[in-house]
Amino acid sequence: MEPISTALAGIALVKGATDAIKSCINTCNDISEIAGYIDNLFEGQAQVNKERNKKSGVGAMDGIGGVATEMIDAKLAQEKLYEVSMLVDLRFGSGTWRSIVEERARRIQAQKERAKQQALEKAAQRKEIFDGLSMLFYLIMGVLVVGLIALVAFKASASIPKMTTCRLAHTEVISKKEVICFYQGANNTQESHTSAMHVGCVRTYRCEYNPKPQGYSLKGTLDSIKDALK
Repeated sequence: MEPISTALAGIALVKGATDAIKSCINTCNDISEIAGYIDNLFEGQAQVNKERNKKSGVGAMDGIGGVATEMIDAKLAQEKLYEVSMLVDLRFGSGTWRSIVEERARRIQAQKERAKQQALEKAAQRKEIFDGLSMLFYLIMGVLVVGLIALVAFKASASIPKMTTCRLAHTEVISKKEVICFYQGANNTQESHTSAMHVGCVRTYRCEYNPKPQGYSLKGTLDSIKDALK
């Protein structure tokens, strides 16, 4: 099974690192010469402990032999670590191993802090990008809304006819009771309507601006109406 192979790899790494350190501890002149083996020793112990912690109890599919092996491997790794610590202190002076352990712990903590800081920076970058996109979205929506309002206002204003002041230009009696009122405004705008004789025609009023082309005269309009009334 995969968990057992992982545990075996871990204890093998511990044993190999311990054997390598024991074979050269008396001839090396500097701790850096066995630094790689020490790293392997710590890594092997970490693998053994990790595998043991993954299975804190015996399940229905776990054999008692596997549990015993994990416990023995963890104990063996601890003993190998202690053995190496004694060898290092004897070779390089008392307290050397403790300094190594403390420095390793400091570096691990520093690495965790860097990872945490990087995660915070990435989160801040994601938030900045999200805020920027949100602002762009709201800006676009604002432009669209303003444009829509302006379009509606333009269409509304376009639908309202332009007005001008029409002034009474002529009256024409068409019967005993009615009279036609003719009005003229800006740019030859012409309007006419009938009114009761007793009411008469107002002098001015606001009419729709409707310019007539050159040559389109009020006299021609009067003549056309007279012809139609004959």
